[in-house]
Amino acid sequence: MLFKKDKQAASTGSEKSLQEKMIEKEEAAATKERMAEELIQGKISLFKNPLAVATALVAVVLTLLHIFYAYNGVIEAWSLRFAHLTLILLMCFLMKPTGRASVKQKPTIGTVWDLVAIAATLVVAVYIFSDIAGFQNRAGMLNKMDVIMGAIFIVLVLEAARRTVGKVMVILCLFFLAHTAFSHYFPGFLNGPPSSLKSIVNWIFASTEGIFSTPVGVMASYIFLFVLFGSLMIHTGAGELFIDFALVATGKMQGGPAKAAVVSSAIMGTVSGSAAGNVVTTGTFTIPLMKKVGFPPAFAGAVEACASSGGQIMPPVMAATAFIIAETMGVPYIKVVVAAIIPAAMYYWSIFKMVDIESYMQDLKPLKQEDLPDLKAEFKEKGHLIIPLAVLIIVIFMGMSAGKSVAIAIALIFIVSSLRKSTRMSITEIICAFEEAAKSAVPITAACAAAGIIIGSLVTSGLNIRLTSIITNLAGGSVPILLIFTMIAAIILGMGMPTAGVYITLSALVIPALVNAGINLYASHFFPFFFGVFSSITPPVCLAAFAAAGIAGTDPMKTGFESFKLGLIALAMPFFFVVNPALLAQASLPICIKEAFFAFVAVNCLGYAIKGWWGKKLPAWERLLLAALVLLLLTPSTIAEIAATVVYFILFFKHKKDKAVLKAAA
Repeated sequence: MLFKKDKQAASTGSEKSLQEKMIEKEEAAATKERMAEELIQGKISLFKNPLAVATALVAVVLTLLHIFYAYNGVIEAWSLRFAHLTLILLMCFLMKPTGRASVKQKPTIGTVWDLVAIAATLVVAVYIFSDIAGFQNRAGMLNKMDVIMGAIFIVLVLEAARRTVGKVMVILCLFFLAHTAFSHYFPGFLNGPPSSLKSIVNWIFASTEGIFSTPVGVMASYIFLFVLFGSLMIHTGAGELFIDFALVATGKMQGGPAKAAVVSSAIMGTVSGSAAGNVVTTGTFTIPLMKKVGFPPAFAGAVEACASSGGQIMPPVMAATAFIIAETMGVPYIKVVVAAIIPAAMYYWSIFKMVDIESYMQDLKPLKQEDLPDLKAEFKEKGHLIIPLAVLIIVIFMGMSAGKSVAIAIALIFIVSSLRKSTRMSITEIICAFEEAAKSAVPITAACAAAGIIIGSLVTSGLNIRLTSIITNLAGGSVPILLIFTMIAAIILGMGMPTAGVYITLSALVIPALVNAGINLYASHFFPFFFGVFSSITPPVCLAAFAAAGIAGTDPMKTGFESFKLGLIALAMPFFFVVNPALLAQASLPICIKEAFFAFVAVNCLGYAIKGWWGKKLPAWERLLLAALVLLLLTPSTIAEIAATVVYFILFFKHKKDKAVLKAAA
């Protein structure tokens, strides 16, 4: 229950209050049982549709495969990756049918193509698994049937990417495949010896240099388990607890509901790491509440879109891409998490500050006490659900591997949730959680597999060896031009593919050039990662903002531009990582603490500069001055940072004095 019920009978005695509470609990239990029954009946009715049944069945098999691997770890790497991707392809062709919104709708002519794709996937799977040892022994010396099956599988991956990732990724894949096969027809630096179909299939399909390279490997090894962890947590009711906590923590502040959206989305981001998923999960509650207290609809949607997008950089779970970054860099995941702490804190403080300024501009009041949830009762009922997340955070920071950490956390979810009837998951709810996790994994895995085609094509053609010098030469040896090129590429790619796809593609094409240019290793990898993440709030195609606009009932583009303004710090930070790696914890602890302090002062300056309000409307010169202070505060020059901080506090006390004078005059 998100809001307190009216306690009119509170004064009639503790016995009556206890009786009312017992009735409320019985009503809640009855409601839950009724909802579960409706859910079960809904699932049973789906048996009239064999494809819907098949979708649920494949999802369960996929989940059980990963649970088995998590607790046994005895599956050989290529075999696990192939099994994972095969099941993902089946899920894709079932859940994204041609010409229909879902498998529940009546079949169309496109269903024939769906069935062909499903059959082809099964044929390849049977062929490989019937003699998997023999196939692996033939790697490098594939026979004719191996080549045919591999080529079919590559086509199936491209089709899955088309359905779930978008045409941009498919076009890139086709370009690099065409280059690999016909490179002798390409001009200039792209010219080279052509590769045969056998060679292409060998590198892209039969090795771990293409489709089954690091991205799909990480997805199969433990990213899926983190997706499952988030799905299970939400099904236990932990999401409601997080939202209630955020409301109580911020509800009595100026602009409380918007700040609650920021806090709840940050917490939920540690579980899901999905921008659109966060918008749907928390936005359906926070956006109407923001509108209710007076925030403009576009601003309300923008707050939720920005807060939800930040979930992908929020430690300790972050997005699937963070795990891929760790594997690509060859560093422990915990180091990537630590590197993200200051940027994540800066980003969420920036949104929090912008909301604070907007609420004072609009003279919005805090929530009333009766509108706040009874957090004490919620914690009594669901507080134990925090244990799995807390343990996950602790063991990750202790240095335990990501796979083992999340395996322990998943086991704890089942144990802890069973302690209370209200949080105990039924078999139906568990299956639903499995299915949602599998569906969430489809676009991420498809993007990873498609990006693997690009990587494999580069390896096959040998272009990967020459690419770093080629890109550096195209940039004229200029680091700023190279960074701007990377930014534009990341934003454009982010319009048509998930963050994982953006990062993997650029890790093959651009990141080696950034490292070669002398840029810090972490900054080189975080630079495209951040632009890939926040392309979801960057017009003209900003999916998180569009999703929030639908809930807010306002213009998508207007919400998109509001999101862009709110999240501007996220688009500026990557450049500051390059000149000041201490912001990514790439320095001693005292220096990192010092830079974090100056960074938070910079965020305050940016908020006032963008909104043009500091207790009153700011003149243009002061906004420009504040913008200049931001640049000085985020450089590694201590003298410049101290000077800018002094100027900021002079302005701070000036505005504080002006506010006191206005208050006295009123």
